[in-house]
Amino acid sequence: MKTCEEWIKLNVGGKIFATTKSTIALKEPDSMLAKMFDGDSSSNNSYSKIFIDKTIMNAADYDAKRFNCSNYQSRKRIGFEPSIKDEQGAYLIDRNPEYFEPLIGYLRHGNLIIDKHLNPLGVLEEAKFYGFYSLIPELETKILQESLLQNTLEKSIGLTPLTRKDVVKAIIRTSSETDLRFQGVNFSGSDLSKLDLSNISFKYAILRGANLQGATLNNCCLERADMSKCNLEGASLVNCRMVCCNLEGSSLRGSNMDSITLDKLTNLEKANLNNVNLEGSKMYRVNLRLASLKNANIQNCGLNRACFSGANLENCDFTGSDLSEAYFQGANIKGARFDLIHTQLQM
Repeated sequence: MKTCEEWIKLNVGGKIFATTKSTIALKEPDSMLAKMFDGDSSSNNSYSKIFIDKTIMNAADYDAKRFNCSNYQSRKRIGFEPSIKDEQGAYLIDRNPEYFEPLIGYLRHGNLIIDKHLNPLGVLEEAKFYGFYSLIPELETKILQESLLQNTLEKSIGLTPLTRKDVVKAIIRTSSETDLRFQGVNFSGSDLSKLDLSNISFKYAILRGANLQGATLNNCCLERADMSKCNLEGASLVNCRMVCCNLEGSSLRGSNMDSITLDKLTNLEKANLNNVNLEGSKMYRVNLRLASLKNANIQNCGLNRACFSGANLENCDFTGSDLSEAYFQGANIKGARFDLIHTQLQM
């Protein structure tokens, strides 16, 4: 049971917050708040030593000379002027209470919840000030994603699409444990060649005319994305979800869509692949059910165990491709060429 001595009050920018020392110390033991209360209080309980480290001092714009920190070592504790209490006994902290509130909530239940009216950039600055280091990557990712969403809205009214520089910056600033989402974002004509874009959601994204030559798109979601007239030559599309994706007129020569296991299939169901060039591509077990591939160049492809059930293959050229155990039930093969095919089609 928590004692009265355990409870403390903080006056942050005029707003009172009541919490406990253990709540503060449990989640962020190295934070400035935890260090404020990790020692015994003075007998009259009027003052409490506050400790800061170099990162917090920089964030709060303290004068290094004032604290004589020229030879500062990381995380070395130093004291500065004691915290003053108000008439109610609450510790005074001259910061924004609105941005502090999500942080105190995080200390209580472990989840960072930011109301819609709050700017996460303000919460980030408070997290830096108080030394909530574990929250900084999460907040930076949230800010980046909201910025990208805003860019998407701006693109929809005619501004330029995201560039290679924008994408590289987003990848670098996003934690490897965090999924990056470009849902609905405009990349029309962007040069994204040879980039590793694995595990990113491009659902509904506009990639029309983009250069993705040699790019790695493994495990991406490209559902209903517009990838018409893209350069995807030599791209890796293993285990991609591309349901209803528009690839009309794109070049995928030498691309890799092999599905090594049954639970990791490249899914192009109902996709638009009219007039695409797939020559020399690896497409083992790829799902092309109900897809449209009119006039597609599918020469010399590895299509064993591929599913073309119900697909429109009118005027396709399968010359020299491996179609062993490929499934064509209900497919439209009017005008399709199957020269140099040595296996019987499964219709």
